[in-house]
Amino acid sequence: MRSLLNKRWILRNPALEMADKISLSLDILPIVARLLINRRVEGVDEAGMFVKAELSSLHDPFLINGMDFAVDRILIAIKNKELIRLFCDYDVDGVTSAAFLTHFFRDIGVTVDYYLPERMKEGYGLNEDAVRSIRKEGASLMITADCGITAVREVDLAHSLGLDVIITDHHQVGSEGLPKAVAVLNPHRSNCDYPYKFLSGVGLAFKLALAVRTALHKKAGWSKDSLPNMKRHLDLVALGTIADVAPLTGENHILVRHGLDVLAKTDKAGLVALKAVSDLDGSINARSVGFALGPRLNAAGRLGKADRGFHLLTSMDLKKAKELAQELNIINQERKDIQELVQDEA
Repeated sequence: MRSLLNKRWILRNPALEMADKISLSLDILPIVARLLINRRVEGVDEAGMFVKAELSSLHDPFLINGMDFAVDRILIAIKNKELIRLFCDYDVDGVTSAAFLTHFFRDIGVTVDYYLPERMKEGYGLNEDAVRSIRKEGASLMITADCGITAVREVDLAHSLGLDVIITDHHQVGSEGLPKAVAVLNPHRSNCDYPYKFLSGVGLAFKLALAVRTALHKKAGWSKDSLPNMKRHLDLVALGTIADVAPLTGENHILVRHGLDVLAKTDKAGLVALKAVSDLDGSINARSVGFALGPRLNAAGRLGKADRGFHLLTSMDLKKAKELAQELNIINQERKDIQELVQDEA
């Protein structure tokens, strides 16, 4: 078999019996069934989940160990009108995680603040000065986005200051074990039986918001009509997941597939402006995100200006969003110039 460029394809030989079974069960071409198996999509059920990519196939967020504790603490904070602070990483996954949670809390009428560390001064993850600052400003609950899994000492400090912490992080658990937070949401925990292990940071933020939404209805008595439409924020989930180079399998595949559709038609001021400066119009695919949208947001974080990206993604003002998007465009060009200079000197 040869490609359109007259290149000879070398095909793996998967389990042909299973390929035939998948092909017949899902009414897809045998070659497609073989490709799915070669990409480690095995069995009719898993293949069906991949091909159909239905949002109803997503796993129950309460299967994540600690989700009950996280949701109950957030419900208390909402009821008591506590100050909630989001602490996020400065890359695209972290910034989209915080932006997603900001939109979600805004949708349910809860104002949250954020803390985004300066890469050059504070480095990666939670730090003690940030914890003290957040508590001093009156926050009683901090939710991390895409970081915190190794912050054992910092979480201990937060606890001693009266600051509760909920960690959402998809990175590997550190050698010191889990931080003693109210809840640690991470599918990589040894005692977490969540069926899918490769959610991005923003994917975990989505799961947390979905669980809070469910609890607002079932525990707090909110009517279904008053609950936010979670699908409208899948544009941010797709953006963060692709930019973080998370595997586009399982739940990530479903979230990104639907998220790209939302991203193509998004009415978020920041994303509208970001697409405009990236010369993107109409349909959006993973390449558009990976090589146009993502680098502009990542450049801001790398050059110590990640708050620009956060403000862009949470902006409600199109004029302001256009200014921020243009600034990110300039920052991205600066990043390219620095990269070229380094390569020339190497």
